[in-house]
Amino acid sequence: MALSPIYVGDLRPAMSFTWVDDNGTPVNLTGATLGVSFRPSSGSAFAGTGTFTIVNANTGQFTYQQSAADVAAAFSGTLRFTATYAGSSLLTGDAIPFAISA
Repeated sequence: MALSPIYVGDLRPAMSFTWVDDNGTPVNLTGATLGVSFRPSSGSAFAGTGTFTIVNANTGQFTYQQSAADVAAAFSGTLRFTATYAGSSLLTGDAIPFAISA
């Protein structure tokens, strides 16, 4: 799934996702703290600083409202979500193609 078009400075709307495993089963996000990293095709990866809202933890539904820093420059690459659970258990999602246009 590609998340385009998004342009430099775009802050709305929040991006909506349903996290599923390799079998298509929703991942339970109850008690998880979500994070995102952006990985440009060239340049350094950086952590997203926007806001997560878990819409339905049992069905893996969440939104990510990007921050101004997330969309400050044009690039193409991927983004990858992480979910951290109690006890430091970490779940890392698949890379999703992502681009911000000038």
